Amino acid sequence: MVEEAEDEDNADEDDEDDEDEEDEEDEVDEEEVDEVDEVDEVDEVDEVDEVDEEVEETEEVEEEEAEEIDELEAMDETEGVVEVLVVDELDKLDSEETYSAAEIVTDPNFVPSPEKPFNFLIDYEISFKEDKTAGVIDDLYNGETVELAYNFQSLEPSEVSIVGVGGELLDPVTGVSLANITASQIGPIPVENNQVVNFTQRVGINMAPRKYLLVPAIYIVYQDQFMLLGSTNKLVNIVDPKISLFNPQLLVAELILGATFAGLVYFVYNAFAGKYLAGVLPESLLPVDKKKKRASKAASGDVKEQATASKADYESWLPDSHKNLTKKSKKKL
Repeated sequence: MVEEAEDEDNADEDDEDDEDEEDEEDEVDEEEVDEVDEVDEVDEVDEVDEVDEEVEETEEVEEEEAEEIDELEAMDETEGVVEVLVVDELDKLDSEETYSAAEIVTDPNFVPSPEKPFNFLIDYEISFKEDKTAGVIDDLYNGETVELAYNFQSLEPSEVSIVGVGGELLDPVTGVSLANITASQIGPIPVENNQVVNFTQRVGINMAPRKYLLVPAIYIVYQDQFMLLGSTNKLVNIVDPKISLFNPQLLVAELILGATFAGLVYFVYNAFAGKYLAGVLPESLLPVDKKKKRASKAASGDVKEQATASKADYESWLPDSHKNLTKKSKKKL
């Protein structure tokens, strides 16, 4: 019995030891599982961190690459702008050189001379009077104003300024100056190289009728010097204007002339012709002066009055009976 009790105790102790071992094993297993879990978690966290770091590094690399690309693009743009600016400047230089080369226009055949030291081309025409195609200039009438239309072209490299116009009229045979055209100021009109300008000059005509040589003059300032230029001389014919018979001035002149002639004829007749004709022509053909007519009428009136007065004086001394008889006989008659 004792042995059985001991066996039971031993069996219980063995069971307790087995349970303890199992518990220990369970604890060991749990610890190992915890350690594995911890290791797994740590590994996962590390892996996640590594992945995050790799992603950040990748993003940083991408950002750096993007910055480098931006810098490269900016450099390309800058280089492009610089290239464009350089090209533009070259184009400008080329255009300026071309313009400067094309701006200055000269006449290679022009040879300076004392009479014409500078190459200025001046031409003109008399407006409404000259036919340049036919080379004909109509007559210029006294009292009218003609207009000279100029064309001025400069083939000099420097600028010239036109400041005035003038001229004179010469004898076409002797060349003697017969009249001056009043100088007048214009502008100043600047003229660049190879530039053509137009301007006019008005000239009043009041000269003796004949032919004249028209010599225009153009005043300029060139290279700080005042100069006088000429142009082509032209032969013009100045005549008096044609007057119509119905011109009011002519009619007035005719009336004045007629009245003057009539007064002169009347004065000559009274002074000389009247006395001569009085002794030659009969009285019936002679003109009777109004004063004489009035005097004759007055004389006849005086005679009638005298006759009437004398009759009254004659009848005043007759008796009344005789006067009554005389009146009755007159009534019967």
